[in-house]
Amino acid sequence: MIRDSYQVQSPILFLVFNRPDVTALVFNEIKKARPKKLYVAADGARDIKELNKCNIVREIATNIDWDCELITLFREKNLGCKYAVSSAISWFFENEEQGIILEDDCLPSNDFFRFCDEMLSFYKDETKVRFIGGSNFQFGTKRGEASYYFSNLTHVWGWASWRRVWNEYDVELAKFKELDHYELFNSIFKNPFLANDWYEIIRKLYNNEIDTWDYQLTITNLFSRGLSVIPNANLISNIGFGNNATHTFSANGFENIPYGKLDEIIMHPISFLPESDADFFTLNKEHNIEERNKKNHFVSKKEKLNRVFSEKNSIKLTIITINYNNNVGLLKTIESIINQTWTDFEFIIIDGGSTDESLSTIKKYDRYINYWVSEKDKGVYDAMNKGIQLAKGTFVNFMNSGDYYYSNTVLEEIHHKFKNDVGILYGDSFYFNEAGYDRIEKTPSKLTFSHFVNSGINHQASFIKRDLFFKHFMYNTEYKISSDWEFFIYVLCKRNESYEHLQKTICYYDFSGISAIPENLHIYHQERDIIIKKHFSLFYEDFVYYNTVIDRRIRKVYRIKNNEILWSILKFFISVFIFILPKNKQNLA
Repeated sequence: MIRDSYQVQSPILFLVFNRPDVTALVFNEIKKARPKKLYVAADGARDIKELNKCNIVREIATNIDWDCELITLFREKNLGCKYAVSSAISWFFENEEQGIILEDDCLPSNDFFRFCDEMLSFYKDETKVRFIGGSNFQFGTKRGEASYYFSNLTHVWGWASWRRVWNEYDVELAKFKELDHYELFNSIFKNPFLANDWYEIIRKLYNNEIDTWDYQLTITNLFSRGLSVIPNANLISNIGFGNNATHTFSANGFENIPYGKLDEIIMHPISFLPESDADFFTLNKEHNIEERNKKNHFVSKKEKLNRVFSEKNSIKLTIITINYNNNVGLLKTIESIINQTWTDFEFIIIDGGSTDESLSTIKKYDRYINYWVSEKDKGVYDAMNKGIQLAKGTFVNFMNSGDYYYSNTVLEEIHHKFKNDVGILYGDSFYFNEAGYDRIEKTPSKLTFSHFVNSGINHQASFIKRDLFFKHFMYNTEYKISSDWEFFIYVLCKRNESYEHLQKTICYYDFSGISAIPENLHIYHQERDIIIKKHFSLFYEDFVYYNTVIDRRIRKVYRIKNNEILWSILKFFISVFIFILPKNKQNLA
């Protein structure tokens, strides 16, 4: 027996704009459900060319031929997706305690309306449940034995909720602005890729780089640890992908998913636990997590690596050299490494597909190199991540082309320090460049937040426990200059990983590279600005003040404190100066 179309009991908000074709299809399904109250909201046309389409859409969406109260909100001016949609939903919940929201490209099955009605009623007073979705992205996999499952995700392609939830919504996310967003996302997803992706989303929202309303709802629900109800059968098909869409221009695998069949009698889960496997399945498809994990935990085939070390052999150190079209520098670096008197290390070269003589040099020294590759990459930090993925050593040291060890005995003198109880070992560096600058830069034995604000650690002079990258995160390939600085300041100042100063000059460091070019100074400051906001948002104003107000000469004096001898000399001269100052004598008469 074929059941008549279900008549929806909840009020519906229909959000439309300028697409008559998809609007007509969605409205036809709404018409079959015969809501008793229909709200229609439409943003204004962006230009005169769009006006006709907008008017046609409004006519389609208001062509009521059943017993229904129609309420409209038609904008004359274009507010854009962010404000038009969010304000329309606010308008809807100002008038209704609960209801269903459909956009013009979210085609519902009739079961969608029945599902929303029952869930709105069933969870009306259950504050743990904040959202009812119509989309199922599990592609046929049923989660649990019930008709639906709980999720931490918010899928807005056809949904329902309550006024109690929307009252907490803020399109500007003002109440979350001072929070540590990266840490919050990391605690929720427990995955550095997802934490970084969502951190970038919220950063772009605050900078008005994305014109949208839905990320804000997702973030609010995530930070509130709220639950979403997701049907075990897909009840919404997104038909809006294409050139006329606001955001979904190209297919992403979630478009036009066919409907499933909702159980005649809806069965409820016995617990309020979210289905983490289902959430990961969706997030993996959307953010490509498994592929990125593979890339960042890559174990290559033995025959490809042709390692001289067995799987059982314990390697204390992996030296990684990054090179691109710097054959002269590469030659210096290789000879410095292979001439070390302590040789119980692994040597890897990651070349970015050089077109100079670099490849010939690598092949010439092939017998000294445990693994090398020459292929296009996404920049120095992508290449460094490749090296980390391939390394077998407990510690890794990046001695990039053009840089080299301070002496042939450096590793001999420090290798006893490669123990498991220290996270980062670091020493000093001899800085030089083509302009003739050369001096030893001392790094303090005690590392503080103010040191990193003013300076950092040279990764050529550092030996980093490889596990730290997998415990926290790999280098961020979106930065051009500051990814290593981000890693050090986060791991040492926020995560309090152990460290030790080696009290020794480790390397010659050629600072003629990208970070030293004056034209790139704005990139340097911009990236550090983003990093402080990301990981140390509470100190951001202090960071800005420090960099704006403190005179460079005062900073240089402050840095003298890092050198005990110079600091003692300075204090002596200050004392002498104070001693010889004329004394003010009071007249006691």
